[in-house]
Amino acid sequence: MDKRVGTFLQILFGFAVLGGTGWGLFLLARSASQAFTQLDEKTAASLVAAFTTIVVSLVSVLVAKSYERRRAIEIELRGKKTPFYENLIALVFDAIYSAKFGESMSEKETHKAFADATKNLVIWGSPEVVSAFSRFRRLATTASASKDPPSVMITVEGLLRAIRKDLGHDDSKVQKGDILRLFINDIDQHL
Repeated sequence: MDKRVGTFLQILFGFAVLGGTGWGLFLLARSASQAFTQLDEKTAASLVAAFTTIVVSLVSVLVAKSYERRRAIEIELRGKKTPFYENLIALVFDAIYSAKFGESMSEKETHKAFADATKNLVIWGSPEVVSAFSRFRRLATTASASKDPPSVMITVEGLLRAIRKDLGHDDSKVQKGDILRLFINDIDQHL
């Protein structure tokens, strides 16, 4: 019972402080308004110009600082993401080329590599990369992957494009299949 009374008093005190602050601001605004209306036109215009200059300057500085902070965070995150994405791409290429060269990873090695990649993906991956990796993993680990390699390759390209986008590349001029053409000779027959 004692604790509930204390909580009630704290809430009541909070509302009293809020109300008092609001009332004080109202009185201050009313006094400023009355003082402002009693000024001559030139003085009032000068005050409005000074006030506007101060507000615009303050807003400009706050916006610039916010942008600068956001950009610094982006740069730091990109530096952390890049090594992870390099390892993820190496894993994907190892999976692709291992079958081609007959040096496939064991199932245990494959599961461990994907588990490690998934841990880091949760931390560093953008939503687009997480989604693309999920599609790739789902498709690559099903029986249909061996029956429909072009679908797997298109999914791989989607993953690679998502990674490039997250790292800041503008792929607006990169067409569907352009990345796949870098390492698959006959991809045009499947697109």
